[in-house]
Amino acid sequence: MDKDEVAVQLHESLGKVEPHPLDHEAIVARAGKRRRRRIGTAGAALSLLAAAVAAVAILGGPSEGPLGPPTVEASARVALPGEVVGAGDQVVGAAAAEGDYLWVLTCSRRCGGPPSNFEHSQDTLVKVDSGSGAIVARTPVEGAGVVAVGEGGVWTAGYDGTVTHYDPQTGKALSSVHLLLPKPVCTDCSETEALAFLPNGIVVGEGAVWVSTAREYIAQIDPRTTEVVRMLPTPGGVYGMALAGGSLSYSVGLFGVGRIDAATGDREPPRPIADAEGRELQLDYLAVADGSLWARGAWGPPRGTHKYVPHPGGDLSLARLDPQTGRVEQMVSFNNYIWVHAVSGPHLWLASRDSRAGSRNVYAVSAGSGKVELAARLAESGTIVGAVGTSLWVARPGDVLERYDVPIG
Repeated sequence: MDKDEVAVQLHESLGKVEPHPLDHEAIVARAGKRRRRRIGTAGAALSLLAAAVAAVAILGGPSEGPLGPPTVEASARVALPGEVVGAGDQVVGAAAAEGDYLWVLTCSRRCGGPPSNFEHSQDTLVKVDSGSGAIVARTPVEGAGVVAVGEGGVWTAGYDGTVTHYDPQTGKALSSVHLLLPKPVCTDCSETEALAFLPNGIVVGEGAVWVSTAREYIAQIDPRTTEVVRMLPTPGGVYGMALAGGSLSYSVGLFGVGRIDAATGDREPPRPIADAEGRELQLDYLAVADGSLWARGAWGPPRGTHKYVPHPGGDLSLARLDPQTGRVEQMVSFNNYIWVHAVSGPHLWLASRDSRAGSRNVYAVSAGSGKVELAARLAESGTIVGAVGTSLWVARPGDVLERYDVPIG
């Protein structure tokens, strides 16, 4: 029986599980092994710390129910032309779903090593029919890091700053644009390095394609012409984006969540999320589900101290925000190494990383109520890369993608 199950079954009798303090050396060692490193300004170190928070068990939030979640077997299996980009650690933007299809980025050559090699990795953009599990299109790409679907196309952003538009039916590349920063970010480096955009996220909607970087900019691209409309400066490196209600929300670590009017480009400065003791939530992920904006982050130390002190509610939290005002409507807390792996319909799908092979326990957060449920236990460990309805697509070792149908309402 694993730690997550023990926490769910014995929460009432055992009380709160105390989290482990952060181990700086372990964080640095784990960060150094990430397949696809993001290179940015000093803000990149801030993102690294937020992404590396670790603890021991899930706290307050999982709903009571049977002693164990149902174990689900894979209902479809797909042999991929390479490993899912980032699946060895944490998948961020390596898959996108629309309708009955899942688009997945895979890598077959030059998938690791120095950052200079990442932009030359040999990748494939794969279109999977979620119903049959069949691959219906595949397109060779180079150095792709993130993918999104919308505005009449499929879009990837590569580590060299190239954003490419693909036909959603055939997967054929239609057009592209190369992003550069409007001003250099360093003086002791080459011009190429100083102006490199280094995309770390992409979302599509509200009449535009939005690409972020940890180098303190968001690019707005016209999906009809594939031309840059605006290059919008941000007060810190951007680590999450989400679209709702005519605006783009973006997270910048401890600075909080800011908003950009999609039509005018007008910006509202980020607002930090803090508790009564002055701790601020260091944000690294945003998503919109069921009309609500959700932000994931790790709590910093109390005001006036730089020493680690366990947060009473759990070191990690999901905050539900009003997408128009940024007001915090609900906080769901954990003290586990939990990621939001996918969003579909009214659910956010969460899992911890139990081993190098991934996780088996899957949590579902109801976006409307904030209720957390230990929804299922996968028959085999893996990393969730996307969701279509209540079907989760999970990357497993050996360049395999499996579908698990989760019995949840």
